[in-house]
Amino acid sequence: MPFFAIAALAALLALSAQGSEGAFPDSALLSLPLRILNSVRAYGFYLYKMIIPTGLVPYYPLFPDFPMTGALISLLALLAVTALCALAYFKKMRAPLYAGAFYLVTLLPVIGIIQLGGQAAADRYTYIPSMPLFMLAGFGLTRAALWSKAWAAIMIGIFLAVSAALGALTLRQADIWKDSHALWSHEIRRYPIVFAYKNRAAWLHNAGRYEEAIEDYSIVIKNAINEKELSEFYSKRGQAHRKINGHAAAISDLTRSLSINPANAAALNNRGNSFTAIGRYDLAIEDFRRAIRIEPRNAYLYYNLGYAFILMGDKAEGMKQISTASGLGLKEAREFLMRQELTN
Repeated sequence: MPFFAIAALAALLALSAQGSEGAFPDSALLSLPLRILNSVRAYGFYLYKMIIPTGLVPYYPLFPDFPMTGALISLLALLAVTALCALAYFKKMRAPLYAGAFYLVTLLPVIGIIQLGGQAAADRYTYIPSMPLFMLAGFGLTRAALWSKAWAAIMIGIFLAVSAALGALTLRQADIWKDSHALWSHEIRRYPIVFAYKNRAAWLHNAGRYEEAIEDYSIVIKNAINEKELSEFYSKRGQAHRKINGHAAAISDLTRSLSINPANAAALNNRGNSFTAIGRYDLAIEDFRRAIRIEPRNAYLYYNLGYAFILMGDKAEGMKQISTASGLGLKEAREFLMRQELTN
């Protein structure tokens, strides 16, 4: 009983934490009957992937309108396997029933009756549940190999063939996981979901492949589910446009982002930098001042504001703002002031 109490407490804490992060999907989109159907389907799905581990992806999306055929096939397969395990049990072979029960019970907490997130399944969930099934398979091969030399040769052949196939699949899968671009591109080929485009766009942006990132951001924006997401990815696409000197497109995207979230200091700063780049110093100064009112301790904002003043011809005000940035600890501002002292 103490262990059950500890497990129950841990489960409640986990549910509370996940709920506070918004991990529970909308019950209107995924009702309890649909979650039960998906759970039944998942049992069969995991068995299939253990036997034929192809088409593995990092994220299996959960579609509320999935056909009932998959759940029905899984249910029939589970009933058939259960019947075979029960038959073996009555013939004094208890290992299959124990292995099957272990598989069913250990998967139960993550099978999806209580749905967290938008995934229908996850390969990692089967690491522990699959162990007795593979042990049972190994035991079966060993027992069969003892029947005769011919059977031993057949079992060795099966073992080598399966090992070679799994080794080849592992090498191919490892290539998919070599970096986030390969991983999420693979996901998109299988399931072109917005979640995958978000992750690939982030990798492309960080890698400096801004044109490709813009394409992925555009897909995310087209499929945005709320205004918060729309504002976020207009801002990110605007940053990518600015990196390739597409300042007109950057200003357009950042303006759209700010129309939804006017208090986004980063978007104001980026738009201000684009205004500076095209010579609209008055508009840049206005954006930097707005951003400073939101984040008064952000040294980069003062530095950018000072630079815009200098370019506009007001060097005194520009040096004042850059001095403020230096006082806030910005290395670039200190170096700028030192260079100015040396040239004067």
